[in-house]
Amino acid sequence: MNATIIGGTGLTGSSLVRQLLADPAITKVISISRKSLEIWNPKLTEVLISDLVELSSIESKIRW
Repeated sequence: MNATIIGGTGLTGSSLVRQLLADPAITKVISISRKSLEIWNPKLTEVLISDLVELSSIESKIRW
């Protein structure tokens, strides 16, 4: 199973990202945020954007 999270650097989001990465049922996590999570995990793909208005420009990076 794959998961995409927007806002993974906040208190709630960072906790969720860690839980998703620890879950063996999750094979890939895409985090969309303004700054890096500074976590290395082979299941994690980070997509950094400066503004949510840019979501359409990163569509190819977040497709499964």
